[in-house]
Amino acid sequence: MRKQPEVTDATREAFVNAFFQLAAQKAINRIAIREITTLAGYNRTTFYRYFGDVYALVEYAEDEFLQGVREAVEARSAEGPHR
Repeated sequence: MRKQPEVTDATREAFVNAFFQLAAQKAINRIAIREITTLAGYNRTTFYRYFGDVYALVEYAEDEFLQGVREAVEARSAEGPHR
C-alpha cells in the first residue's frame, strides 16, 4: 500500500526543516543524518527512503525552492506588465 502524497510531502518537509535548523548552527558537512532524523521525529530508515544522503536532501530543497520561484515568475508574467 502506498502512502498518501500529503504524508510523503509532510515527511520530506520535516526532514528539510530539520536540516535547515541544523544548518543555521553548523556547516553542512558537520550535519549527521542522525541529527536530522532526531529533530524531524523520524528514523534513519525513513530518511533513506526519501534521500540518499544529506546532499540529496539539499538538492531536493534547492529544486523545490527554484520551482517555487519559477511558478511565482510565471504567475506574475501571466498577470501582464507591471509598473
